Amino acid sequence: MTVKLNDGLEAVIDPIEHGSTTDINVTLTLYNRGEKTFYLAHIGPPQVQDGSGGEYECTYTSEGGRIDLGDIANISQWSNSEDQAKIKLIREFTPIAPKAHSNSILFTFRKKNGKSKAAHMSFSTVLAARSVDNPTTDKTLGEDRKIRDVYLLNVGFRSAPVHKLPPKLW
Repeated sequence: MTVKLNDGLEAVIDPIEHGSTTDINVTLTLYNRGEKTFYLAHIGPPQVQDGSGGEYECTYTSEGGRIDLGDIANISQWSNSEDQAKIKLIREFTPIAPKAHSNSILFTFRKKNGKSKAAHMSFSTVLAARSVDNPTTDKTLGEDRKIRDVYLLNVGFRSAPVHKLPPKLW
């Protein structure tokens, strides 16, 4: 399934898979089909929901550069900040060049009670993003200017089909 975000950025999830009777695996990849360079960070929280109202918690995420929501929730307060920790965060955003894609992020969710039997799930999460027309010019900008250009992207998929993984052979 594909969701178009903006300026040619697309989010794609592979079919959601049952990892076990209680686990759901979601793989998210971001594609830049546009002309701008994107700088992205996953800030979450990732969530899944099934049609029966089953509750899940994210138990595993394989990704680099995760930024806690509390650190970025007040982006407007970052400008002209002397806080070196926040300036360091902007440097950890993952760049995605035009006509390229990100490394995939794998999320594993565990159902809080009972077995997961849903045929369809909804998945959502939040990214922090910056889009840049010219990466060479962008390198000359100060970190406080870059921070002011950060915005939030809500990524969501509704009614994604769920597939059962084949049984283990060992």
